[in-house]
Order: sequence, then C-alpha cells, then structure tokens
Amino acid sequence: MHKLGVMVPYRDRKSQLETFVPSITKYLNRQKINFELFVIEQNNEDPFNRGACLNRGFLLAENAGCDYVAFHDIDMLPLEGTDYSYPEEGPIQLANQFYTSYNWSRSKDQTRIIPDDYFGGVTLFTVDDFKKVGGYSNQYAGWGYEDNDLLLRCIRAKLPLD
Repeated sequence: MHKLGVMVPYRDRKSQLETFVPSITKYLNRQKINFELFVIEQNNEDPFNRGACLNRGFLLAENAGCDYVAFHDIDMLPLEGTDYSYPEEGPIQLANQFYTSYNWSRSKDQTRIIPDDYFGGVTLFTVDDFKKVGGYSNQYAGWGYEDNDLLLRCIRAKLPLD
C-alpha cells in the first residue's frame, strides 16, 4: 500500500493552519489515502524559503516510509474529486482543483485562472521522481520562483508532466 507524505511549509498563518489540518485530514481519510502530514515551520526572521522548508519535509516523509509526496500550500483546500492517489506517470500539479484561502467559505463562486505552466500550490511526486530532479532549490528566499525552478528541473529530467 502506498503512503503519502503531505508537506506544508508554514510561518505566521495560524488561522489557516487551524482550518487546513482538520480539512485535509478529513478529505484524505474519506479518500482512504494512507498519509502522514508534516507542517514545516520556518521560525527565523529571514525571508520565507518555501523550497528549503519543502526539502526538509521531504526528508522527514522519506524517513517515515512515504513513497510519494504532496507539496501543499496551506492556503489551498481540495475541491471534491481532487485525486491524491499515487502518481503513476510522473509529477502532477493539482492546484487548479482547490479553494484558496480567499474563498474557503465557499459562499460565492470565484474563478481563478491558472496558466498552463503553473507548477505551484499543490504538486504530487513519487519519492524517486523528486530525487531525480534534486528537490527544490534552496536559493529562492521570499515568495516565488521555486516552483518555476522545480518545473524546469522536471523538464530537464524528462519526467512526464500532467
């Protein structure tokens, strides 16, 4: 049976964490996904380094026996039908199937246009595929670019992308 490691980079978003943890736990349990959740907190005053947090989380997941991982932003909750199953044919970007923090209440429809080359928010990788690309770069402090860099690493490694 496969085991999913869910990595959530975190800093200073307590209310989102309090919503995210029970929501994702309930969702994955309903899907009967065997998983372990890792909240990786950056607790220094340096600019946030999402890639470094996720790389640390990956090592924790691997040590916990996970054979695939989800790199998951804390401000995204899955829509019904989002599939967290083992990715048989390469990394999968799932962030086009989520409520973001601005519409968690689901009180009104909000459309978010996701570009074709977007590779952030929530991505699934097998442990082997993530090792093939060498993980995230630790060089991007502040918000952005680590996802673009990861996408380029996947392309260079010739991984099939969905």
